Amino acid sequence: MRFHDVRLALRFLRRRPLFSGVAILSLAIGAGATTAVYSVANALLWRAQPGIAGADRIVDVGRTTGGRGFDTFSYPELEAMRAASTPLGAIAGWTWRPLSYSTSTGGERVLGLLAWHNYFDILGVRPYLGRFI
Repeated sequence: MRFHDVRLALRFLRRRPLFSGVAILSLAIGAGATTAVYSVANALLWRAQPGIAGADRIVDVGRTTGGRGFDTFSYPELEAMRAASTPLGAIAGWTWRPLSYSTSTGGERVLGLLAWHNYFDILGVRPYLGRFI
């Protein structure tokens, strides 16, 4: 870009202060929103969660169905993988299930995680109070 083009652009912005203010404000809001979204994504998705031992070595394995979507393995398939000699150090299965949570005031649907017995051992976490079932 030549110096003449920069001078012309600055002269245009000086003659139209409302346009200049709106343009600068739009750029500032866009940069701020991008920074905020990236910061949240970094904290929740990419940075290792505190308290998980060896988080850089844990993977979630799945499969596609017919080349599209994401599917899980059945219990017999997981048992076969666990029995086979695999390069994976340990295998644990888990699945989300809708559950019913009842209190004295009534019940509500909640989303629960059903996991294998060694799920928390692989993550390297312990219960804060008490012990696992």
